[in-house]
Amino acid sequence: MPIKPRASRSSPKVTAVDPIESFISKGGSVVGQAEPPQTSAKQDQEEEIQSLRLRVPTALLTRVDAVVQNRPLKTSRHYWILEAMLSYLEREESGL
Repeated sequence: MPIKPRASRSSPKVTAVDPIESFISKGGSVVGQAEPPQTSAKQDQEEEIQSLRLRVPTALLTRVDAVVQNRPLKTSRHYWILEAMLSYLEREESGL
C-alpha cells in the first residue's frame, strides 16, 4: 500500500478580532531594557539592600517572637528586628 503525502490543512481564518490575540501580537519590551526612573542619591542609598546572616541565641529569639506575637497588628520578625535596630541607632546617635 503506497503512502500518500498528507494534505495540508489550512488554518481557519479569523474574521473577528480576538482581544487576547491582539494583546499578544502587540508585543512589549524586554525586561531590563527599560531605563529606571530617575531618583535622588538619598533614595538610591536607602533602596540599596545588603543581605545579612545573623546568629541569634535561641532564648533571645524566643523572647523576640513572644513580643512580636503580642503586638496588636501583625508584624513579621524581620520587620520587628529592623524597627529595633533603627530605634537603637536613633538613641545612640542622639547621645541619650
